[in-house]
Amino acid sequence: MECLSYFAKFNFFQSLLDSAGVRVHVIEKKGRIGANVLFGLRRYLRNQKFDCVISFMETPSIYAELASLGLPVRVVASERTEPPDGKMTPYLWIRSCLHRAADFVVANSGTARDVWSKLVPDLRSRLVLIRNGVDLAHFTPVSPPPPDSIRLVGIGTVSELKNVRGLVSALAALRARRMPVPHVTWVGRTRRDATERPTVRLSMRCWSGMGLSPVGGGQVSSGMCGRLSPRPVR
Repeated sequence: MECLSYFAKFNFFQSLLDSAGVRVHVIEKKGRIGANVLFGLRRYLRNQKFDCVISFMETPSIYAELASLGLPVRVVASERTEPPDGKMTPYLWIRSCLHRAADFVVANSGTARDVWSKLVPDLRSRLVLIRNGVDLAHFTPVSPPPPDSIRLVGIGTVSELKNVRGLVSALAALRARRMPVPHVTWVGRTRRDATERPTVRLSMRCWSGMGLSPVGGGQVSSGMCGRLSPRPVR
């Protein structure tokens, strides 16, 4: 196994790879596009004859898919982008075309996988789901608090893509079953760009009614409470 890096200054992981005997190959990116990385990676793949290339995040996946064209190497790319409003854009269409060069395209959420499967049926057989996980055997409190005092914090932009609706519904399910409901604080801003839609803005009443505390820079709209309120749990 070897690792490719195109930002030599971000070498915080170097000692871990050295101790594991993993070689790091560096191609310093030049310019915004980094064409030298693409061509350098293709030469490296052709000369070293790897069995598989695994790429994570958007730009590395583009490099891997383009560099591997015509080479006898399998590609596992990743897709962390969810089309806004479930609609295809020209850029995402180009990404979908590049994904056809991959043997597998990994999504880290069921929503992302399902949206891409619906928009690009040809990719359905290549799309797989690997959720981000946490090693609870390692990351666990020394003295776990009682269930009714658990406090959780979510960090990220307040948008539909973060599946805040699912969070609210989960808390509602706990409350409906008379189970302890943790206190959740969400730290993040509300997006104000042209892609934002009223349906992704959270109502202050919905937050407070389910034990949620909105904290962050953006204003929280109160007009979508009915749409965002969790449905009764059957």
